Amino acid sequence: MPESSRHLVLVVDDDLVVLDGLCALLRARGFEVAGACSADEAIALLDRGLQPDAILTDLNMPGQSGGELADSVRGRHDGHCPSIVAMSACRRSLEALDSRADAKLLKPFDLEGLLQALAQVWAL
Repeated sequence: MPESSRHLVLVVDDDLVVLDGLCALLRARGFEVAGACSADEAIALLDRGLQPDAILTDLNMPGQSGGELADSVRGRHDGHCPSIVAMSACRRSLEALDSRADAKLLKPFDLEGLLQALAQVWAL
C-alpha cells in the first residue's frame, strides 16, 4: 500500500455524493485530498499551483470529460505530471481511454481496489 501521509490525491467527479465519499475515505486513510466537481475546476486548481501526486477522475462528466482532463494534464509543461487513475461505470469508456490513464477502476469498486490502484501508479 502507498505511504498515505506523503501523497496528495485530487478527486474529480461531478456526482457530489461520490466526490464527498471518496474524499472522506481517502482522508480517513491519511491521504491529503483535494476535490473538484468538474474537469474545469480541476484544471483551475492545477493552474493555481496544486501539485497532486495522483488525479482520480471520473470519465463521464458534463463539459470536459475525464479523458480530456487526462490529455490536458499530460500536455502541461510545468514539469509536474501526476499519475492518472480513471474511474467509470462504463467498461467501454475505460477501454477507450487507452494509455492516457495509469490505472483504471470500474465502478463500483471498493476501498481496497482504490488503494491497490494508487499503489500501482506510484510503483511505476
